[in-house]
Amino acid sequence: MYPLRFLIYDAQNQKYTAHSLLEEQLEPYHSLLCTCLLRVHNRIYNSKDSQLYRNGRARIPPN
Repeated sequence: MYPLRFLIYDAQNQKYTAHSLLEEQLEPYHSLLCTCLLRVHNRIYNSKDSQLYRNGRARIPPN
């Protein structure tokens, strides 16, 4: 089983810290992670650039 590796930004110290967790360690956070991912997805999907692209008014897909 491979660990999930990610960075957490510490705004106070202005640096990233590397972390890694195994799948079983993430289980208690499953609901929270899904909620966060859904919010990020919705923010991107509802952005002005995405709306213009879906409506055919932008030729370049949003980043």
